Amino acid sequence: MIPLKDENPTTNFPHITILLITSNIIIFLCQISQPMTPFAIFETYGLIPAQLIETPVRMYPTIYSSMFLHSGIAHLMGNMLYLWIFGNNIEDVLGK
Repeated sequence: MIPLKDENPTTNFPHITILLITSNIIIFLCQISQPMTPFAIFETYGLIPAQLIETPVRMYPTIYSSMFLHSGIAHLMGNMLYLWIFGNNIEDVLGK
């Protein structure tokens, strides 16, 4: 079952949620336009736990970059759908 909406009204405009969705889409478009293979992209920008333990300082940027990697358009769209539906509620609770 795929949710299309939720029943919790929001009180504020979801600025951060929209920023995250836009960022994810832009980064995905950059990702698929790279001449690198998908494996090389995930190896370069993805978080590899063993490498994080071996050389933590070198791997710190991948903690953040790995959050924006998606394996395909379906993966991206599914994640963005859930972020759109539930992100505004979380943003309301946590505040801006």
